[in-house]
Parts: sequence; C-alpha cells; structure tokens
Amino acid sequence: MNSRYLTDKAKYLVFFVAYTHTLLSRGGDPWAVFHNGIYYYTQSMSDRITLWATDDITRLAEASQKDVWVPQNSSNAFHLWGPEIHYINNKWYIYCCADDGNIDNRQIYVLENESADPMKGEFVMKGRISTDEDHNWAIH
Repeated sequence: MNSRYLTDKAKYLVFFVAYTHTLLSRGGDPWAVFHNGIYYYTQSMSDRITLWATDDITRLAEASQKDVWVPQNSSNAFHLWGPEIHYINNKWYIYCCADDGNIDNRQIYVLENESADPMKGEFVMKGRISTDEDHNWAIH
C-alpha cells in the first residue's frame, strides 16, 4: 500500500487496524520495572492487582503471575486503575488509584511489601496518599 495516496485519517486507520498488543492479549495501563534480572509487570485489572515476573519481557504471556492484592475495604474496592510497582529503600511499593464505587471519590493508595521478592511476602495497604486537605479527587 502506497501511503502517499492516503489521507491522514486513512493512515491512522491503517495503523490502528494493523497494531496488535504484543505482550499480552489485553490489558490497559501497563507498568514494568526491571530489577536484578527480572521484569515485574502490572496493569489495570479493575478488581485486583496482579503482578507478573519474567526474565524475558517478550514472553510475558507465559510469565508467572500472582494476584498480590484484592481490596477488602469498600472505600478502595472499585475502579482499580494504573498500578505502578517501585522498589524503594529495600521495599516494594505499588501505587494505584481506586474509589468507593463513585468515581468522583477516586484517590491514590499505596501498598507495601517488605520481601526482597515482590512475588513473595504480602502487599499490605498502607493507606491513601493525601493530595489535599479536602480529599478531592486524585489520580497519579
């Protein structure tokens, strides 16, 4: 196909139709970190946070995976969004957004795992990250 004869809109449509998510068959808001030879990957799952671990990011679909956190409190049990995993001061942290079922109440939360391996140990809810004194809507 000779692209010089396509309009900008047609070029976009050709790209959109041809693109395939190459790591997993579905999922949004991907986040990965490389630590000690392992890629740790997470993405939005809406009702839980799942972590994948692999030494080859191109084989993510075959990677080991574990649900590392399932909400227990209704204040942060809905619309889990954009989890990010970070290794800070020898602990693992996952930052995510969630709400109480009303998206107007979305807040940022942090989970902590003291294990050297985030696939082991337990991620514990440390709480909401206050972005302002009025507890207004927040995302990261």
